[in-house]
Amino acid sequence: MHGAAPNGLGGQTSPYLAAHAHDPVAWLPWGEEAFDRAREKDLPLFLSIGYASCHWCHVMQRESFQDEATAELLNERFVPVKVDRELRPDVDAFYMSYVVATTGSGGWPMSVFLTPGLEPFLGGTYWPRSSPDTRVPSFTDVLRTVDDTWRGDRGRTLEVSAEALAFLATQQRSDGPVELGRADLAAAARAVLESEDRVHGGFGSAPKFPQAPLITFLLAYHRIAADEDALNAAIHAVLSMCRGGTYDQAGGGIFRYSTDQRWLVPHFEKMLYDNALLLSNLGELYEIVEANEFVHLALETAEFLQRDTALAAGGFASSLDAEAGGVEGVPYAWTYGELEAVLDPRELELARQHLEVSEEGNWEGTNVMTRLDGRFGEPSEVDGILAKLLQARSTREQPAVIRNVLTEWNALAARGLIEAGAAMEETRLTDAGLATLDWLLEAAVEGDDVVHAVGDDSVADVRLLADHAAIVGACLAAVERTGRDDLLDRARGVHAAALSRFEQEDGLAMVGDATELPLRPFERDDSPTPSGAAVTAENAVRLARLTGDESLLRIVPTAQGQFARTVEVAPHMAGHALAVSAMLLGEREDAD
Repeated sequence: MHGAAPNGLGGQTSPYLAAHAHDPVAWLPWGEEAFDRAREKDLPLFLSIGYASCHWCHVMQRESFQDEATAELLNERFVPVKVDRELRPDVDAFYMSYVVATTGSGGWPMSVFLTPGLEPFLGGTYWPRSSPDTRVPSFTDVLRTVDDTWRGDRGRTLEVSAEALAFLATQQRSDGPVELGRADLAAAARAVLESEDRVHGGFGSAPKFPQAPLITFLLAYHRIAADEDALNAAIHAVLSMCRGGTYDQAGGGIFRYSTDQRWLVPHFEKMLYDNALLLSNLGELYEIVEANEFVHLALETAEFLQRDTALAAGGFASSLDAEAGGVEGVPYAWTYGELEAVLDPRELELARQHLEVSEEGNWEGTNVMTRLDGRFGEPSEVDGILAKLLQARSTREQPAVIRNVLTEWNALAARGLIEAGAAMEETRLTDAGLATLDWLLEAAVEGDDVVHAVGDDSVADVRLLADHAAIVGACLAAVERTGRDDLLDRARGVHAAALSRFEQEDGLAMVGDATELPLRPFERDDSPTPSGAAVTAENAVRLARLTGDESLLRIVPTAQGQFARTVEVAPHMAGHALAVSAMLLGEREDAD
């Protein structure tokens, strides 16, 4: 497609890094070559973290990283480093904690300036190349300011970096072992329910995210407390999201998040983990409320995964790009004229009645389909219209499939398929989940050792708690839901290996001892995926139940201690940890 890459990203397996291989920026991948160059030249590193399906990552690339003048400034004054957050979530998590702590928010692309010792001293997310708003600095202004400070006030820069690192170190410490009681869980549930959007569903205001771990907590709390408000909030959140434009009404599956309060216009990337966790949530909901709508959504979501993300070599790709041909939302949005060309007059009228279609459109002159009338889950003419639109849009330019094959996310998909299939008695889902799990155990697990990404040698040495925990969780779902007792010993072995590799005195670290990061990151929240620590605690509870070995519960209070402060001040960010506490409390009360 191009000639030899002009920077150090040529030959990278990561689609995100490969997409930047022809930038005029002299990118290097995260590693010793970049670190050595920064030390030798006494230059700060400019660390840019993103992922291939991220719309704003594409924007910053087009505006800044493909601009010759900006690239010249970066190349002369910094050592530019690119990281794919999907392949190095540990690097992403550590520097994201810094950005959030110092700016109050985070996101991608993430932009962080580091000393040659990898300590952060300034961070942000997307910066425009030029900015007419004096409150928002341009990227070139940021680069010049950082360069001036590095050259002219090195002492202060290093002092700021040391202060930030000391602060982050305090955030890594656990408050010690914690066991949450019924009153603690009730207080957390009340706090979550107070943030519910009772009109549009979900929690908080725009932007709105799926928040699958929080749904899991509300359902777990309902089970032990018979709290109808918790159940209704979970149902309302899931159905509102899936009836809105944040769910792909024609093709199945959810997008990353809604940009508005009523779940109408999504950010159009599709992530494997969001859809995997949706399947688990749908299975949990169906066990409580046997509604056909949940089955319909689960079957459509599974079909989307298998149609659009399943890879010939095995497993599921990590995501679909938010853009196609440089435009966000292709192929999902339709002008009225495009709909007239595909649908007959009766179908078009039904689309107006049931899919929120209009001549003026509901997003930038186009129509994003919704099912806000609630007619969902029963066979109807509307389903035929959507199938017709799915076929018609297949002729459009399609979003790129991001072919990172990540162990954790594939394990979540296997678990979601198994749990939804078993709850709904849909063997095609459980069979697909078991096939994914069996493939993953062959491709990503050797003995008790779990790799982070299948087929990417650049991260062959990376070992993460979340991958181990998700594998165990999927194996236990297969044991509990399908009678695959052959996987029990496998699960127990990987669980024991996870404890030996990641357990520290005050909790479970995200990575092992062999990390180049200034501090080993400890997960303290369950968003957007369940944290490795919370899932490890859950695995211990389930293994103890299956084996009768109560000694396995030793790790639970230690793991839960990592979330004590989050549970207190932001319980909506600790959904899976809270769900584990509810699960354990329920089992103990049942045993008494």
